[in-house]
Amino acid sequence: MGFRVDQQRIGVLGYAAGAHAALAAAGGVADLGRVPQICAAHPENRTLCPAGARTTATASPKRLEAAADPRIRSLLLMDPVGALFGDGALSRVTVPVRLYEAEKGDESGALQVARVRGLLPRPPEYDLVPGAGHYAFLTPVPASAAARFGATVKDPPGFDRAAFHARLNDEVLDYFRRTLNGAP
Repeated sequence: MGFRVDQQRIGVLGYAAGAHAALAAAGGVADLGRVPQICAAHPENRTLCPAGARTTATASPKRLEAAADPRIRSLLLMDPVGALFGDGALSRVTVPVRLYEAEKGDESGALQVARVRGLLPRPPEYDLVPGAGHYAFLTPVPASAAARFGATVKDPPGFDRAAFHARLNDEVLDYFRRTLNGAP
């Protein structure tokens, strides 16, 4: 007896760079040629700009275009990396999208979420998570392991990651049930 995936009911959940990958799999086209422009405006973004404002694009080809995977029927994205998507880059992402944004994420992250939100051809379901930092989307870890994970387990004062995840888990299931027509 083998496991069978229903090809008509595939949803993709992505967080940060994983959300960028989900958008690319659904038809988004990244443009590495945007890196110098991004880094000139946001040299503090160490993920994309390791040399700050002096960072240059070195990858070739600059446009990373691939055919959209037609099996993907729905996307759920959390604090996506969207800076590499230029104007029109998400025009082929036509599946339903739910987008989460951490209220207390950093400024460049908020700009990236806004960029994705503005580039999608149809408005996504959107949820600004009050009090959440960027790492709030990672599962809570036991207190005994917290020291090993550093900043990824530290939340802004007043934010309850465990309570948020209890709600988030229900919302993820509900979203995929609605958009994929049935129980996952």
